[in-house]
Amino acid sequence: MDKSVFKSMINWVFNTVYNDVIEDTWKPCLDLSSGVSVDPCEKSQLCGLEFHHGEKFRIDIQFLLSSTFSQVSKEILPHWWKAYLSRCDQLKPQLTNKVDFFFQQSNVDFYQKRYDPMLPYCLPDCHVYEFDKLGDSMKLAGIFQKVHILNKEYNSSSILGLIERASEFTRSPYRHLPLDPILQDLCSVFGLPVWIGLMCGRNEMIKLVFDSLDKYDNNLELALRWFSYEFGHRLRETCDILNNLKDARYRICLDLNLTEYIDSPRCCIEVMPLNNTQEARRWSLLGDLQRAFRLPEHTVESIESIHQNLPYGERRIAGTKSFLECESESIRCFAANLNHYKICLIPGAKSLVKSYVGVGAGMN
Repeated sequence: MDKSVFKSMINWVFNTVYNDVIEDTWKPCLDLSSGVSVDPCEKSQLCGLEFHHGEKFRIDIQFLLSSTFSQVSKEILPHWWKAYLSRCDQLKPQLTNKVDFFFQQSNVDFYQKRYDPMLPYCLPDCHVYEFDKLGDSMKLAGIFQKVHILNKEYNSSSILGLIERASEFTRSPYRHLPLDPILQDLCSVFGLPVWIGLMCGRNEMIKLVFDSLDKYDNNLELALRWFSYEFGHRLRETCDILNNLKDARYRICLDLNLTEYIDSPRCCIEVMPLNNTQEARRWSLLGDLQRAFRLPEHTVESIESIHQNLPYGERRIAGTKSFLECESESIRCFAANLNHYKICLIPGAKSLVKSYVGVGAGMN
């Protein structure tokens, strides 16, 4: 196992791309990354940086990991994680490029062992670990489970099976059963979520991340009838705005408490430019979002300023030992680019925007 890869990635990105950011802001990310071990046979590694552009600027971090073949400190992981991981669908160990698996077409042939071959989906043993910066340290916010949909001819009740697979976290036998029809109606309107966040560090909520579209044509009323008028009106209005955006796709993220009914849940919209490189150079989509959601000028200026060096990449020069600030000699290249924006719809408050950047490393 190699502990130097993510540390080298964080060192590189903050000493080259974000060298204007003060060290106190990103050092907790560096300290955390040095405790993450990865399989040296993997062809690439990926982490994500989450930039908060509000009154208190901060940076959170995410790691994409093969959970069976990577190691995170046991003190960080929740007590139920080992039992849950044993019920995930096991990817073949020779799958050496998990990034391709997550972001390109994949099929059932990628799996060594499935939890239930009859199900129309798989929950692979590969996850995104998300950490929030709290004070001078990082805290596990949640672990995101990819839902690999194999057959789109599924029943809306399939979403209940997803929830019950993580029974220790979701407390399936004790959860608020009247939420079942809400979950099923959400599935009927938006489809099965493509990610489920088990947010153990955020009041044990679950985060449902639905598939991305360039336009939502479905009638939202079946799902929105369960929530407050204000919540429904704001989500409809937001979808109408985003349906008219050019060169972008978006997806809805919804936070739910499975043991308590909330009529105005936290809802965020991830907005993804079709051309990330062009967006990082021209900021045309950001300008559209500013006008549509009346984002403060200082927020937009913060985003453009902090990401002014994107896109950025660097390859090892033949004959040299290493990159600047890079401990791992197994890394052959680095890259960083804008990934997406997130619009946060907060009840009774103005919309907030965050920006996300992907940092990758190609391995020898």
